[in-house]
Amino acid sequence: MRHGESYYYYLEGVEEVPVSELLGKTVTSLEVWGNMEELRFFCSDHTVYFMYHEQGCCESVQIEDICGELEYLLDSPILMAEEVAGESGMNEDSLTHYTWTFYKFATCKGYVTLRWLGTSNGYYGEEVSLIRVPPENLTKEGLIRETLLEYEPDGNRDTIRCRIDPEEYGRYHTEMDLPAWVEPYGLPVKIVVSIDAALMEGFQTLNPEGRVRKYLENVYLPQAAGIVIEDGRLREELIKRLSECSWKTRIRQL
Repeated sequence: MRHGESYYYYLEGVEEVPVSELLGKTVTSLEVWGNMEELRFFCSDHTVYFMYHEQGCCESVQIEDICGELEYLLDSPILMAEEVAGESGMNEDSLTHYTWTFYKFATCKGYVTLRWLGTSNGYYGEEVSLIRVPPENLTKEGLIRETLLEYEPDGNRDTIRCRIDPEEYGRYHTEMDLPAWVEPYGLPVKIVVSIDAALMEGFQTLNPEGRVRKYLENVYLPQAAGIVIEDGRLREELIKRLSECSWKTRIRQL
């Protein structure tokens, strides 16, 4: 079992598959990445699967709970692999939409149920995907080619990438890589900011990563645009473009 930070990665030619494809597979290694937001299955037949959510913008999707031991899934054929749709609705207190998705597995060692929780403002998907990693993204040993998982800062013109340090002394240290097109407006491509955790009281229903992102997206970036741009039309144009960006965020492991 391995835990690690999420990579900003692209994988061309991926194929989303039903979880039932894991039936009969023998998982030799499992990796939990990020803040329980991605699970990787390495199988004895050299196939590799990622279970995760493809980030859009204003959503957070991660494993909220594991019933059973992940080790039950190792080194023994999977006898059960099924997806069960759970409750979905709106939290009226926080005005946050939520979706529960359950994945049930079994081997001769025991049963494991993964409870995934997706939350958003209601306009973005909260689904979980299982993808089969294309062979060209694997080494002959069945490992991910890390060089293919690294991102180019300007590789996606409409993505904001944010790295967040765990809270320390009531503050979050963050680093944002903004799209290159912000420079003509007056914003730098890279922004480093320390955020007082007390400023994010309105986002307490989210996990720390989600709270920081919501604050940066809804408060900090509009304020920064207002400071650097005097022209109201250009300022609104920039804020609108930023609001339509997707986000790739991760909390760094210190």
